Amino acid sequence: MRHWLFWAAMALTLGTGAARAEGIVVLESDLGDEVEVAALKGLIFGVDRGLNVVDLSHDVPSQDIWIGAYQLSQVVPSWPAGTVFVGIVDADANRPALVARLKTGQIVVGPDNGLLTLLADQPGLADVRQLQPDLVQKPPFESPRKFAARDRFAMAGALLAANKLSFDQAGPPLGEPVMIPYTHATFVDGEVVGTIPDIDPDQGDAKTNIGSDLLAKLSLREGERVHARIDQDKHTIWEGNLVLARAPGDVPEGDSFVYVDEHDRVALGVNMGSFADQNGIGAGPDWTLSLRK
Repeated sequence: MRHWLFWAAMALTLGTGAARAEGIVVLESDLGDEVEVAALKGLIFGVDRGLNVVDLSHDVPSQDIWIGAYQLSQVVPSWPAGTVFVGIVDADANRPALVARLKTGQIVVGPDNGLLTLLADQPGLADVRQLQPDLVQKPPFESPRKFAARDRFAMAGALLAANKLSFDQAGPPLGEPVMIPYTHATFVDGEVVGTIPDIDPDQGDAKTNIGSDLLAKLSLREGERVHARIDQDKHTIWEGNLVLARAPGDVPEGDSFVYVDEHDRVALGVNMGSFADQNGIGAGPDWTLSLRK
């Protein structure tokens, strides 16, 4: 089960309480195994026992960089500046590691494999450094564990959060980090186009990266219909007309509709049903939605 929406809601509470923003480490991984996660936390507390360590999610599908990037994009903006996110998805010791500062002040540590893709779009990257491979070689205490790439990310995040390592000391400027190609949300020739990055695991709604500001360019009013087309790798999978609604109850049971979700992004749903299951829709960088009045 994904925990990240819950922790996003808790962010302001932690940010305004006794915890210092610069003393927070948020972990995301595809490890799944609670034993491995507990070991990572042990390394972090070995750096500074006063740090606040929070789990975003450890249920990212194995090596699914896109889902890892999407979860970060949904959660990071809710946390205060200075919060350090450690992304351990498809971590490979042979791949360069990076440390990024976002324009909103949060810091992300992880492999240079595309995890920053959606954060680069919003809120944007202020500075990216290549994490020096010899900066964190082993725990500052005796440990029987083989020191892996994931351990290096966790400890680097802990050092940054504890102010024992400055951002500039993390390494030299990286230049352009690895990005996953996808369709950025745009409005061209009367049509709004964007990506379907995820399917809601509970409701089956198709989530998009199209903001309400772009949807507004179609000059739609609630209750009006919009023509929608969903493509995968440029092949049309589904096409039809959808009602713009505020909530599922605004349309008859079983009917599909388009709405703006809690992240101010366009989504497609079915009243008392799953839009994805009903229409054979998936998600990822090769899935796109087009809307035209």
